[in-house]
Amino acid sequence: MRKIKHIFSFITAISIITPALFLGCGKGKNPVYSRFDEEYVMFQCGCNAYRKCVGDTIIGVFVDSPGYQFFRDSKILRVHFFSLSDSIAEPFKLVVGRTSRMSGDWAGGGGGVCSVNDFPYTYDLSLGPPGVNDSFTIKDMDEKGNVFFTFMGDSISLPPDSSWSRSTEPWRESGERGIVMECKNTYTFTNFGFCKKKNIILP
Repeated sequence: MRKIKHIFSFITAISIITPALFLGCGKGKNPVYSRFDEEYVMFQCGCNAYRKCVGDTIIGVFVDSPGYQFFRDSKILRVHFFSLSDSIAEPFKLVVGRTSRMSGDWAGGGGGVCSVNDFPYTYDLSLGPPGVNDSFTIKDMDEKGNVFFTFMGDSISLPPDSSWSRSTEPWRESGERGIVMECKNTYTFTNFGFCKKKNIILP
């Protein structure tokens, strides 16, 4: 009886271990496929900063590298340079672009791009009126590509292929050489939807 009992225990152990081994092998060979393995969502915040000199008009021009280009029709993303905070690194579900453009008596522009996989993600634009926080926080993103973010007290759900805008109240500030400027910012957030990772062109 003791020998039979040992044989039964051995058979029971084999019956438990064998399926587990096959399950483990199957998991390694057939990982769960995610759309984000090959695609990402392109999300962009653009700020049009209008600056008008009060009194004598002085035209100011500055040039800054845009950091990236995104072609809306072909959904090709071309990245021009990297820095510590502006990069494309695996893995990622979302690419966040920021652009700024000055109009009026001042002309110029700049921007940057980075990849995001963990939320929340916050970026401070630092373009708003004195004492106003114009940072935006991306709270989350779902499998359908909807981006959920907050900006200046508003909570926005932005689906793919859509935009949302907000403008500040006009204000005045003193610039270089004591020049007084009338200012107004218009922020536009755009969800360009799903794009192919293979169409990202790195420097």
